[in-house]
Amino acid sequence: MKIDPDLLRRRLEEGASLVSIAEEMGCSRQAVHNYCRYHGLTDPPERLKGVWRSWLREQKIKGRSNADIAAELGVSKSDVAGLLRHYGLESNRARLDVETSMCLLNCRL
Repeated sequence: MKIDPDLLRRRLEEGASLVSIAEEMGCSRQAVHNYCRYHGLTDPPERLKGVWRSWLREQKIKGRSNADIAAELGVSKSDVAGLLRHYGLESNRARLDVETSMCLLNCRL
């Protein structure tokens, strides 16, 4: 099996899943995962599964529920919760209220 590092990097940047990349390259998802780990390739830190961290953060600050975001993205609520955890964003409403307040204070300065 020969994995093309340029194709792999490009597909990761496009937000492709490891499963779809593996199918394109004719190998297992685990082989692609192992290759990524060995060569230090990971999903881009600002985007996972095609969802930008900044966009997701904005949606939560606006008060959107995980269910609402999930419906827009066509994924489950647990997928949205997983993205929030991965990005280090709190799904806790109180935490978001603090962040919103801080944003408003910073905007006025």
